[in-house]
Amino acid sequence: MFINIINASFEQVQGIGNAITLLQTFKSIARRESILRCMQNKEKHIHILFVQYCSALREQFDSCRRNPPLRKYEPKHAGAALWAQSLLDAVNEKWRQMKTLNSSHEIHDIDSRSSFEKIGSTLIAFRSQRYKDWKDSLSTTNASDILQRLDQVRKNLLYS
Repeated sequence: MFINIINASFEQVQGIGNAITLLQTFKSIARRESILRCMQNKEKHIHILFVQYCSALREQFDSCRRNPPLRKYEPKHAGAALWAQSLLDAVNEKWRQMKTLNSSHEIHDIDSRSSFEKIGSTLIAFRSQRYKDWKDSLSTTNASDILQRLDQVRKNLLYS
């Protein structure tokens, strides 16, 4: 009966953080061996959710990396770096939540850590490359071009 309640609760949960909180709550009151095994299965499921989250984030990044979503009048390089940083912040938050699991599944821990490290290093490299691209563009731009661009941005801001 209790396992049915656990399963029904996990069917309605949305998000990794909520699933972890629910798991920890049920773990704190679980005593029987069958319920503890059910908790271990839910733990595996949470690790799988995290790996899927990292994969989906990677797909989103790959599909937008050439033309990242920028706000109106946001500089090309800084906006792209800010977008990558927001993705990195999101995955860091999920990873922080994952670390609160006292997982007994080393293989799933390794998969989760590997997914986190791959997407994290990709996003950091992208951000660093955008900074390098920005520095390179400054060295090829003369002062009058910069003033002209600033004047255009100022006009756009005033008339929008």
